[in-house]
Amino acid sequence: MALFREETAEVAPEDLRAFVAGPKSYVLRGRIVTMNDAHDVIPDGYVCIKDDLIKEVGPWSGGVPAPFSGVPIIVTGGTIYPGLIELHNHPAYNFIPMWTAPRRFDNRGIWRKDKGYIRWVSNTDYLLCNHPNATYPKAVVRYVECRALLGGVTTTQGVRYQTDKEVTKYFEGLVRNVEFPFKKWPIADDYINDFNSPAEAEANVGPGPHVREALHYPPMRRYRRQYARTFR
Repeated sequence: MALFREETAEVAPEDLRAFVAGPKSYVLRGRIVTMNDAHDVIPDGYVCIKDDLIKEVGPWSGGVPAPFSGVPIIVTGGTIYPGLIELHNHPAYNFIPMWTAPRRFDNRGIWRKDKGYIRWVSNTDYLLCNHPNATYPKAVVRYVECRALLGGVTTTQGVRYQTDKEVTKYFEGLVRNVEFPFKKWPIADDYINDFNSPAEAEANVGPGPHVREALHYPPMRRYRRQYARTFR
């Protein structure tokens, strides 16, 4: 679960408080799925971590590399995967049930003005993420980060568009937010291209079916139809 450091210091058990405050170095032991080109899986291995960075990965043979001798070893009893990186998301919306579109819309500029979308999505998000009682935006962050972690996501983005919202400053849990990173991690940004024609899209990102996945469809209906024909 995502823990806020100041709250954890007050209510967590002693051993958990010590861990959140940070061992700077520790080792995770378990079954490791490397996701390398050879699709290697280490049945019993270790992941050595120092200062929030992975330093060593290897098979367990009774010990760990010398620099990690004596550091805490956490036996997970499970499978360790590399964390997934969300390429495009808006975390603060992820506590809202999926909205059922009542009809087909020609472009995103139209459905965002739909009365049902405004009522069930936009207004819900605004009320809780901007609530004057900090318990509400904090609860939103806890929930969406836990949801991401349970799905294997450890790095996310999509909060920058909400910089005027109270909820933004609470995204400092267990999920790395690349737009507002914890400590001194590098800041990243995202950008989804909008083009006015298939020709302009291909000139910028190259021809092929990937164009359909890499950009927002233009709002003009004629180009929307032309994309569908060209990249079907």
